[in-house]
Amino acid sequence: MNTNLGSPTIRVLDDDCLQLIFSLLRPGGYLRPLSLTCKRLRETCLNVLFARCMAVVDSLEDPAQCFPPPELWRYVRTLHLSQRFEWRIRRTDSGEVISDPICAELALSEVLHGIPNLTGLIYTDTKEYGIPWRILQILLSIPQLRSFDLFGRLSVSDDAALKPTPNLPPITSFRYVPQDERKGQRSSPSEKRILGVLLAKLAPTLQVLHLPCESVPFRKLDRWDWPCLHEFYLRGDGRRLARAGSPLILLLRRMQCLRRLSLKLARCQGQRPLGAIWPPGCTDAVMPWPELESLTLSWIDPQEQLFGHLPATLRELRLRVWPRHYYLYLRPTWTFSEGGQPAAPSWAFDLPSPSSLMRAIQECQVSTLECLELEYEVDENNIPMLRSIAQSFPRLRSLQLYPYRSEEDFSAVPSENMSKALSPLQDLQTLRLFLDFFHLKESDHMLSKVPDVAAFVDNLSFSALRHFARRLTPSLRSIHILLVSDETYTWEKFGIARDAAGNTTVYRRDTYVPTHNIIGIADCE
Repeated sequence: MNTNLGSPTIRVLDDDCLQLIFSLLRPGGYLRPLSLTCKRLRETCLNVLFARCMAVVDSLEDPAQCFPPPELWRYVRTLHLSQRFEWRIRRTDSGEVISDPICAELALSEVLHGIPNLTGLIYTDTKEYGIPWRILQILLSIPQLRSFDLFGRLSVSDDAALKPTPNLPPITSFRYVPQDERKGQRSSPSEKRILGVLLAKLAPTLQVLHLPCESVPFRKLDRWDWPCLHEFYLRGDGRRLARAGSPLILLLRRMQCLRRLSLKLARCQGQRPLGAIWPPGCTDAVMPWPELESLTLSWIDPQEQLFGHLPATLRELRLRVWPRHYYLYLRPTWTFSEGGQPAAPSWAFDLPSPSSLMRAIQECQVSTLECLELEYEVDENNIPMLRSIAQSFPRLRSLQLYPYRSEEDFSAVPSENMSKALSPLQDLQTLRLFLDFFHLKESDHMLSKVPDVAAFVDNLSFSALRHFARRLTPSLRSIHILLVSDETYTWEKFGIARDAAGNTTVYRRDTYVPTHNIIGIADCE
């Protein structure tokens, strides 16, 4: 492309077209060198080049030094503010707990209010005490703010004083994701109070809401109206949900515009199950989400009534555990005891059986479903359950399966029977599989019989790939295999080529790490 702004090639393009071109160039790192070619082209690129910026704040002695130069502020629309220091907490004469020093807070406020087009704020804080209430008020006082993502913790000080929070901007997206979610978390009383105050103010305008389960004021959710809420994600420790006092179907009944509902909840070992979202005795319940398009559940109660009431608008159904069960196959580097030694995870990994999944699938009368994800423990009903998928959801375009076998099961994966059961899916384009070969590598049973266990497992994978590629529909374009090693997990993507005679060839296309993040911040899938 001729980059001379005086040439007809560029002059005929309007601003919207240029912005689209520049936005496509930015993710690959191509926009910055393009912007350095000439002054006039740089001026045209600035709106896209500096639309998203990051500021790493090591202290509050001079906040302006951590931000982009003031002459660029008018181009910034989303700011990722990363804090790398501990807020100093002090008590005033009146007993109020605030951060120190106040003059630094005012400087931070002045900088943020000086960015005229700032509509999105991402705040990362991994420190122990969380964000003081006074600082949170500063962050939420930007009048044009519409999106606020918090990765860290709200104030965990038990004696934090709350004041009324008038004049909050009409925020449409609020994502609160505590760090280190793979460990059991406890929410402090002040954190719950702060979150309750925020939700009461923001409920009328929110469209997207992500919350940690341990901090949610469940008994208040059905008191507020949510006229605009389209996406609700709830995840973490499910103990508070079990003590909420009402079924979840009643607690969320005022979220009538929901299109995406994700419930990734876990229970600690030794605690009672979370219970049904829609239990049989809940006679007052009606389906509150008539436009629901995507549903994610991390547990299935034997008495669950929800699946029989799902609307015809549903396009995605994900029945999986949280955290992923294959994390147990990794060396536990993601959780440590106080002495620095790896500690066992405290979550109870409740894998559903094929029988419970088959019952949910058969109750779900949505033949137009396009995406299905299942994570389960293999038993004798594995193949019948797969047949029920093809019968209930004939229009599936994407299927993701995580079947886990017992440690004593060294038999070959029944890939031929699995592919035969799924063969009626004529619209399937993408198949993602975890074939659970990992435990074979560590077993004495295999080590005593196979000299090269890794090569043996690779041969098993390719053999399974060939079965699925030959048996499944010609519309299938790719098969992804999840590989788990000692400390990592990656997807291997395989393409499928067919000649004129219908013969299939499977070839490796790419290897990539699973994307478990929100806006680039580390997250637990």
